Amino acid sequence: MANKKIQNKDLIADNLLQPTIKEFEELLKVVNLTQQSFEELLKQSLKNAKAKPFDGYANLKDISKGIEDVDKAVEGLTKAEEEQLKL
Repeated sequence: MANKKIQNKDLIADNLLQPTIKEFEELLKVVNLTQQSFEELLKQSLKNAKAKPFDGYANLKDISKGIEDVDKAVEGLTKAEEEQLKL
């Protein structure tokens, strides 16, 4: 027995990390869906912002909300991309 090489299976149980790998795969799916949602929100917000021309102060609240939505979408997309890079 002293001459037998120590193998990986002697130290670590088979499929020890498999549940963790599955959890990260599911998390990656959620992060990807979140990223897609933020990208779609960004596209729609930009479309809405461009579709409403500035007519004095009448549309100022809508324009402000559109800009805030774009900022939030960009921020969320950035966070999603950072999370994806961590994985």
